Amino acid sequence: MPLQAFIDSPRKFYEALTEIFGEGGARIAFKFLCGKLLELSRTVYPTPGDLFELMLKNEEAASEEIRKLIQEAIRRE
Repeated sequence: MPLQAFIDSPRKFYEALTEIFGEGGARIAFKFLCGKLLELSRTVYPTPGDLFELMLKNEEAASEEIRKLIQEAIRRE
């Protein structure tokens, strides 16, 4: 399931996006998804760019941050 890959393995998810959209398109798509998640969780930090950089440097930390944002989005529903 693509959403589960985004949560559990954001780097692998990004790599799959790269195969589909190329490097630039994958970067935009990943940041767009992060932006929507931040919007739903009503969180302003980290930014989509911060999450992108974190995903490149530390996939586990990015996964943890994505999980926190999803939990916050669910809480705010």
